[in-house]
Amino acid sequence: MRFELKAIGSTGEVEALDFQAPDETSAVRSIEGRGYTVLSVRARHGLRLPWQRGAERFPVALFSQELRVLITAGLPLVEAIETLAQKERRNDLRAILERLAAVLRQGQPLSSALQEVPEAFSQLYVATVKAAEKTSDLAPALGRYIAYAGQLEAIKKRVINASIYPALLISVGGLVSLFLLLYVVPRFGHIYQDRGTDLPLFSRLLLTWGQAVHNHAPVVLGALAALVAGAIYALRLPRVRTALGDAIWRIPAIGERLKVYQLARFYRTIGMLLRGGMPLVQALDMGAELLHPLLRERLVAASRAISEGRNVSQSMETNGLATPVALRMIAVGEKGGNMGEMLESIAAFHDEELARWVDVHADLRARGQPAMSELAETISVDEIARARGAAAAARRRVVDVLEEQLALEPDSFTARLAATLSLERLDMAGLRGAAPQFDSLSFAECSQRGCALLRAEDGRLVLAFDDPFSGELQAWAEERIAQPFSWCLVHRGDLVAFLASHEESLRALDALEEEAPAGPADSGRVEDLSLRSIGDESSEVVRLVRSTLRDALMIGASDIHLETLPAGLAIKFRIDGILSQAKLIQDPTQAEQAIARVKVLAELDITERRVPQDGRFKALERGRAVDFRVSIMPSIHGEDAVLRVLDKQSLYETTHQTLSLDSLGFDAADVKRLRRLSHEPYGMLLVTGPTGSGKTTTLYAAITEINNGQDKIVTIEDPVEYQLPGVLQIPVNEKKGLSFARGLRSILRHDPDKIMVGEIRDPETANIAVQSALTGHLVFTTVHANNVFDVIGRFMHMNVDLYGFVSALNAILAQRLVRLVCPHCAEAEKPNAELLAESGLETRAVAGWKFVTGRGCRECRGAGYKGRKAIAELMILNDELRELITSRAPVRQLRDAAQRAGTRLLREAAFEAVKNGETTLAEINRVTFVS
Repeated sequence: MRFELKAIGSTGEVEALDFQAPDETSAVRSIEGRGYTVLSVRARHGLRLPWQRGAERFPVALFSQELRVLITAGLPLVEAIETLAQKERRNDLRAILERLAAVLRQGQPLSSALQEVPEAFSQLYVATVKAAEKTSDLAPALGRYIAYAGQLEAIKKRVINASIYPALLISVGGLVSLFLLLYVVPRFGHIYQDRGTDLPLFSRLLLTWGQAVHNHAPVVLGALAALVAGAIYALRLPRVRTALGDAIWRIPAIGERLKVYQLARFYRTIGMLLRGGMPLVQALDMGAELLHPLLRERLVAASRAISEGRNVSQSMETNGLATPVALRMIAVGEKGGNMGEMLESIAAFHDEELARWVDVHADLRARGQPAMSELAETISVDEIARARGAAAAARRRVVDVLEEQLALEPDSFTARLAATLSLERLDMAGLRGAAPQFDSLSFAECSQRGCALLRAEDGRLVLAFDDPFSGELQAWAEERIAQPFSWCLVHRGDLVAFLASHEESLRALDALEEEAPAGPADSGRVEDLSLRSIGDESSEVVRLVRSTLRDALMIGASDIHLETLPAGLAIKFRIDGILSQAKLIQDPTQAEQAIARVKVLAELDITERRVPQDGRFKALERGRAVDFRVSIMPSIHGEDAVLRVLDKQSLYETTHQTLSLDSLGFDAADVKRLRRLSHEPYGMLLVTGPTGSGKTTTLYAAITEINNGQDKIVTIEDPVEYQLPGVLQIPVNEKKGLSFARGLRSILRHDPDKIMVGEIRDPETANIAVQSALTGHLVFTTVHANNVFDVIGRFMHMNVDLYGFVSALNAILAQRLVRLVCPHCAEAEKPNAELLAESGLETRAVAGWKFVTGRGCRECRGAGYKGRKAIAELMILNDELRELITSRAPVRQLRDAAQRAGTRLLREAAFEAVKNGETTLAEINRVTFVS
């Protein structure tokens, strides 16, 4: 409700304020919190005459939109506010804007300026701006508020529009009834009286009532007018409105809908505040004014419980502030750390629920004379045919269109559809009572296809599905599921909620659209891979791409290959360095659309199919960003896409320990030497190897070990693959002109002690890196080469001064990743003579070696290998090696000198791994040259 206050402001003048708050106490507390001394306060009520205009509120949404446009265009904040004031025609609004500009010119932040005008800007708006000022992202925050206000206005208009018809119907009915009582009934009374007809008791009472109203018409009309005026006046009194509101809330059907409406507003508000950086408890307190007093009391209790350390979902459930679906989503968001986005998703879910209810009650046919299909137990053939036609035109699912056309509640619709098609039906209780069979039908397949394979309580195998009109699903399921099963129809919402409840136990991704965590800026999109986004997505192609990304992250793939074939699309994953096919899509059109979808995510040109394109985008996994680097390549059958998975935190999860050189699998002697090299005061450590050989991970491990807080460590990478605490990490951005070379030059002016350069690709970067090492910095970097000796040739080819290069260079490390034999299915193996010969070994040379092989099991997905370790070739430079390099000696001489100095070649390190029973000869032959 709104209050009129008189208060003394910061200037000492008495000001009249118009303020909205839940109650008088809240209004006074809020105004005093903004530096005012309250003199008087009264609620705004009373009967306003038709010709009296109420005070118009400040157009906050329009102001936010215009301000966002101006500051995005580059105008300083004060200048943007002044520009808005100059163009404003209304004096009262211009005065507010000028007041804001005056406060800003004094050096105050925008939030403080907004607090000076409480009659225009709510606490919610001020809090939104204040949170944005902490992160310096005012424009995005304004965008979020604009979207928030637009969504609230849209659902509000929808409710109002839906209320017009029943209000009109009631008004017309009342007027007709009054007309009958005043005119028609008395005339009928005279007719029956003249004829002497004996009428039933009820008719006589009605005629008597009508005659009385007719005889005292002025009094009746006056009483009605007074009653209406009194009702209008009473509704403006806080006590009456509170009592009436409480009564309405206790009406079962209406009260439940009002609760859903208010909770939707509440969740959306809290979600927006959390995304803006506001703490949860403070955001809950801020959103309290949006709730009915009954819910507000529950919120206070929930907020108190949360501040005491209880989890959010439990506190909401205990105090009745969330529906069952919302509780599950809150629990998922709480675990994934993406509560803001999750709450906004809940609000959207409730908006749709409310919209469906509004649409049903706004339909004239549904209110006046229910459609025959609603009264029947089945759905007619004509209705299904109409839905098919509309679905084909709109490229949507038939079942979704049919549900919208019938405007039934979800349970009623599913029951009638199941009866029509003679299908067994499962509700949410039935789903919970069944055991999911994700071993037989994977979780990702269920999410993509809209189904779930279950073991019912009676032992039967059933396939719960939500689209009975999908012939493709039926054909796929009958081919995919080997055992006999029954079909059970479920509602889409129940199926999505059921799968969501199993998401955590299956280690699935459980995050909604959340902004990427603070870190490197990126122009790429953020793709939501959560179960709900897949289940709610109507496009098969979007579901295919999202579920493919999910599968890749769940099984730890490093690369995703989408290969266009004449007959469709082959989807392959690279796991532990080996490429294997995961899916085959027998649809050329879907193949083309899948590639286009990837290009859209990476913000590439979807119309260009003749030249290669590169891009990147982000996806969200448990509230953290996962980068995908995208390469699009044209081929004779269409376009192929390769997506490189760069999980910034996966390394820590797979090692289950602090990242260190010991955790990478190097030989103990190599680890000792690498650790010593990492602690050198200056110089250069070069790591080489092919793509995907773990070079960056090795450098990260080295940096982690020397990161003691006493040195300034700066990295420049493309992109930042893992986040290192206490390290300044800079992402390359070629579009903005930030290359390795330019970034490295800037880093040198940033007073660094240790520098990491993601990769040396060009002569300019190479020369700057060498100069950095020569001027007292320790430089870690990588370069692509086959072994430590080929690195010398690479730098010669880039025309780097060899004298400076060898003076700066401390060591070169060449490494490979070899797959380890799966410990769950490893077994002894007799050495194969032919394989020994191919490996350059003799039988007598391998006496005492521990040969093992993996027969393949569920843990390793039948590969016989699980996990990888690094093998190394480490060459530490000494005077002899430096002289040979500067004299451009042959590689053979360099190799001999390096081996005399203690360098162990890659092939020798590989043989050591085979000897110890860690890997196989076939595996080391795959990753190293047979010498």
